[in-house]
Amino acid sequence: MFWSRIAYGHLTRRLPIPTCLTRGPARRLASYFDPNTPRDTRSRVLHRKRIHAALPVDFDGLVSQLRDALREKGPAHVRETFLRLFEDPASFAVSDSTASTTAVDDRQVIVSAMRKLAMADDVKFLNRILAAFEKWGIEVDPVMHGAILQGFQGRDLIDSALWWLQNLSTRATACRPRIEWWNTHLAECMRLQRGELFWKSVHALRQYGVSRPNRETYRLIFKHLLAEHSPAIPRHVSQTWINHMAVDGVPFTRSLYRSLVEEFTQAGAFQGIVALQRMHLLAPHAEGKDLLCAQRLAATIRYAGDTSARRLFLQFREHGFVPTPATLDVIADVLSSVTALHRWEEWLGVQASPTAWENFMTRLLTNGQWRHVGSTYREAIKQGRRPTPGMLLPVLHAHCSKPSKPTETDIANALGTFRDYLRLTSDGEGHVGRTTPQAQDDLPLYNILLRTLIHSQSPSLHKTAVSLLEELHFRGIVMDHMATASYIILLMKLSANVHEAFKVYQMLYKRADGEYALDQKGYVAVLNAYCNLGPSASPALVIPYMTMLKDMRTASYDVPADIYTILLRQLSLSAEKVQSQAEELLDQLVEHIKRVHHSLSLDPTLTPDIALWNQLMDTYQRARCFNEAFTIWETMVATGRFDNITVSIVLDACSFSGYFDKGRNIMRRLHRSGFRLNEHNWSTWVECLCRHKKFEEAMRVLCVDLPEKGGIPPSADIAKLILRFARGLREERGLHERIKRELPELYASLER
Repeated sequence: MFWSRIAYGHLTRRLPIPTCLTRGPARRLASYFDPNTPRDTRSRVLHRKRIHAALPVDFDGLVSQLRDALREKGPAHVRETFLRLFEDPASFAVSDSTASTTAVDDRQVIVSAMRKLAMADDVKFLNRILAAFEKWGIEVDPVMHGAILQGFQGRDLIDSALWWLQNLSTRATACRPRIEWWNTHLAECMRLQRGELFWKSVHALRQYGVSRPNRETYRLIFKHLLAEHSPAIPRHVSQTWINHMAVDGVPFTRSLYRSLVEEFTQAGAFQGIVALQRMHLLAPHAEGKDLLCAQRLAATIRYAGDTSARRLFLQFREHGFVPTPATLDVIADVLSSVTALHRWEEWLGVQASPTAWENFMTRLLTNGQWRHVGSTYREAIKQGRRPTPGMLLPVLHAHCSKPSKPTETDIANALGTFRDYLRLTSDGEGHVGRTTPQAQDDLPLYNILLRTLIHSQSPSLHKTAVSLLEELHFRGIVMDHMATASYIILLMKLSANVHEAFKVYQMLYKRADGEYALDQKGYVAVLNAYCNLGPSASPALVIPYMTMLKDMRTASYDVPADIYTILLRQLSLSAEKVQSQAEELLDQLVEHIKRVHHSLSLDPTLTPDIALWNQLMDTYQRARCFNEAFTIWETMVATGRFDNITVSIVLDACSFSGYFDKGRNIMRRLHRSGFRLNEHNWSTWVECLCRHKKFEEAMRVLCVDLPEKGGIPPSADIAKLILRFARGLREERGLHERIKRELPELYASLER
């Protein structure tokens, strides 16, 4: 009656399950009839029933004892447990205290036990266990075989691992060795420097044909060849394995080539890289062969000259290589003159493309040959080449991005070249094209010109920038993030005050479709420009600045720490100015500083760096908020993230706040921790001592602590600092005499 009720799911909710069904196999059988049990769980329960029927021992008892043996962390305990499976089955009776587990948990225990058993290096016993598993209905799958191989490799038993892989390859079983297992085994052979076993394993892998070698396999083979034949693999050896790759159907891809080049470079086998290039060129159906030929020609030009490179090109052509304009694009990157470019045009039988001219001029720019860039561009135009944005961009960089600040003459030349470019690329009537893909390609040219004009101090050049922006609109060119940032910065600089500048931002920071018109770099540039509109306006710009920061976070951009550092630096400058003014102004400034502090503390995307904490602490102490500055110092010390600048700032705070004892405690903590003070730290500490009339201690720092604790010779600057604070006091004469007596050479330098 009871089992009939269990069979009907609608009765199980009203009938409590007896205690005898809450543990062991009976509990799992009851869970099969439970209507709330998932279907896949029921199938595992039935599978466990079949295991229970075939096993000569209790299954739960076996799993429980294997779990206990694994806790001992030794293969001997696992082997003893499995041995008792055959010799003493009665010892596996399950107890009432056996923990209930799922079929998946039990399976993991068995797999882990097989991994541990493999470490005992008893292959015959392992096979006996697997045969018993198959007889008892315990599935022997790739996961279990993989665990056994991991056990072998965990104890460096790679001979047994090879035997196991060979055995799997020859046995009539559904589980075949995977190529990943073979690759891991080959890597272990290399790690243990078992070269003979490595080649034996490669031969077995290719002989049985059960697992096909892949690119990783041949990467390991070539890496091992390099180790055996360093610094370069002989040609006949490399050719043999290139042929094997073709037979195994493994293509010599560019990713494999790049991976091998990286391996050879790390090993310092630079001769091997040259041989590797040859291997790639000779490989049938190699990817990127044309590109590699061009790169090889370019390398030969760079290191051996044009004549050797031409001989190599003739060899390539005999093997079927056909040069294209793309070949000259690569070669142009290493040529040194326009004459050489024309020479290679003749030898290759192709005309230099705009990309070739662009690469050539970019190389001149990289080498610092600024003047030659413009003459090369004019030479190309003279020969009838139609200019492209890519050709003009290096010319504009040569005028506007030099290490030194561009002069008005440089800017005028850049604008003149740009106007000539527009004339040459316009239609027959001299009209600049509108709303075309070609017009959109000119946007990088406008960006570099706008950036240069905006950073200049000339109002006339600012007007030129406005005309360029109008031209952008007239031509229908959609402004990217960089152009939009330049536009906003320009109008901000032309604004009468920070409030008008903020209105400019509010009008332009979003497009008509609601998308943000600025990217992260654009926001950083706009915020930096807004903050530098004038130090005297710093308090007034805090709220708009924080609003822009909020928009930046809303747009899902990370806020870099220096964004806050810039604002705090301006507030720090303002703090020095308002200290001598009304107390209300200083109170307002402090509120702004606390607002910034609160914002950066709650910003989830920000990880404040040491420089940001230093600036915040310095801003607080300049605004006379010494307690807040000391709190930041304690936080930085607790986290261990502080530097010499931090120490100087906190000692300054001690100096101006009157907390001399705190400064002394800080110095003691630093000495105990072994922190190395620099000369500026010692100078700041001496200033603190002098401000509190501790001239005796200041002299001890100069004469004793500085050379003994700091490893720094007595400094004339520190001596001058002490004498300056003592001027007009009764200690002045004594200090002069003491310095003259104890540091005569230093004192002589003070009198000069």
